[in-house]
Amino acid sequence: MGHLTPFLRLATSLVASDVRVTFIAAHPTVSLAESRALSSFFASFPQVIPMQLCLLPIDESSSGTDDPFYRHYEVICRSCRLLPPLLSSISPPLSALITDMSLISAVLPVSRAAGLPNYVFFTSSAKMLTLFMSFHKISVGKAMPGSGDNEDVIKIPNLEPIPVSWFPPPLLEEEDNFLKSSLIQNGKSMSDADGILINTFYGFEQDTLRALNDVNITSGLPPAIAIGPLPPANFEEPHSHPLAWLGDQPIGSVVYVSFGSRTAMSRDQIRELGDGLVRSGVRFVWIVKSKKVDEEDTEGLEDVIGQNLMMATSGAVNGLVVKCWLNQSEVLGHPAIGGFLSHCGWNSVMEAVWHGVPMLAWPQHGDQMINASLVKRAGIGIWEESWGRGEKDVVKGEEIADRVEEMTRDESLKARAARMKEAARTALGADGDSGRGLKALLAKLSQNGSRFDCRPVLKMLSIFLGTRKTLNLQTATENCRRWIKKVDWRLFEVGVRASVANLGENESGVEVGDEIGVMSNVDEIDALVKSDDDYVLSDDKDYFQLVPKLVSRSEEEDQDTEEEDVRVIVH
Repeated sequence: MGHLTPFLRLATSLVASDVRVTFIAAHPTVSLAESRALSSFFASFPQVIPMQLCLLPIDESSSGTDDPFYRHYEVICRSCRLLPPLLSSISPPLSALITDMSLISAVLPVSRAAGLPNYVFFTSSAKMLTLFMSFHKISVGKAMPGSGDNEDVIKIPNLEPIPVSWFPPPLLEEEDNFLKSSLIQNGKSMSDADGILINTFYGFEQDTLRALNDVNITSGLPPAIAIGPLPPANFEEPHSHPLAWLGDQPIGSVVYVSFGSRTAMSRDQIRELGDGLVRSGVRFVWIVKSKKVDEEDTEGLEDVIGQNLMMATSGAVNGLVVKCWLNQSEVLGHPAIGGFLSHCGWNSVMEAVWHGVPMLAWPQHGDQMINASLVKRAGIGIWEESWGRGEKDVVKGEEIADRVEEMTRDESLKARAARMKEAARTALGADGDSGRGLKALLAKLSQNGSRFDCRPVLKMLSIFLGTRKTLNLQTATENCRRWIKKVDWRLFEVGVRASVANLGENESGVEVGDEIGVMSNVDEIDALVKSDDDYVLSDDKDYFQLVPKLVSRSEEEDQDTEEEDVRVIVH
């Protein structure tokens, strides 16, 4: 859910801005929670066009990873070669693609071939983005940890260094692995994107965002556009059981405990965590997870936490333990919640910021140590770095209890979290940095529309429309495929469904249905075909408008010729 949730929230924000959204999701999903979230989203927003990228069969023998989530991304990347016909089937044509950060190396060539602008959606922090975009430059030779000449920090050119201990462990391995290869490939490709959207805001990562957009520091990189924190959306299902229990608790008295959708603690650590929560004497709601993939998590709650802990929490006034997925944002937004013991996945950090909830950070893997450092720097949480990632020594219940009590007693944490909540909501307002960033992006897309070379379509029209006033749609499609082989089929979709009017002095109306009204001024079409200029296709309600420059045939004609308007009506 770490990538899907922010994408669904971004789509919700775009719909609220009157943007026509087509949402392409991989099928099948890796978890039941993802499948349910997609179903709920599409049911809540029928105006969004749902499309599926049906994944190729998984070949586990050739997979570069045993992690089910990484393997899923690996299969999605391999299946991206199926995107072209999927994109060409979308009508009206797309204006741009917004692509997941982990897929950009596979999707960018497809979008370039289709002539579509491609924006990366980076679903982690701006701080993590600096590593993501720089890792391929520092992952060789002496700059890499383990080389024998490494330091305690990795120096990222022109940006703040990052401690080696914060790196995801697979990136520190000398041998190639899926995460390392994926980060290198996507980091290289990201520089060719049209922009990078980040679910963060200047009030939380001001220095990093400014550095990313300083041309003197990051020359050649696309603009980094802060659009966060993306607010919760109304498609996310409520859960009555914990809310009913929370409703009976005093304001700000409950600690919410969750380690995300893919973190599975060891059995020993789960029981020490439970012991710590009980020892702390603080009220809590604890989401227990023992398997990475929810469909495999079939054990009963008592089997996971043990009989003693089950008895200690069963019917207790101060604790609620559940073993199911919850609407986390809904829980964090409840008045009874006063703290959050979290793995510091980026969605969790942004949700805690949105609701003004102080945090006790216990990062487990991936980008979470970098995220925890931001929580600590912002002064909205505690990070006990000695606990590590939970992969080695088991943290004892006594230590956990002490840190939980510390978080709940610290009034300065609560005050700073409340101020950060206000800053987050201000950022998304019309005059906020994130609000302005999203508005500028939408204005650019609306102004520029979809840009591509229209000459193949015009050439097709000059061949087949020169001798007739109308053209059968099916015949045109078959002829196009036979005559012109190496061109984006999306262009043909536009061409064969269109009526070209106002070329030269001739005009022709539009015939609705399978017969398409055309004009047959071949000389003018040939003039357009020979032009080296691009043509702009912009969506304006019920029609698409092409604005080409006619080729001058003499100096005198060049002085008298203005840009002519060519409307392509799409049925």
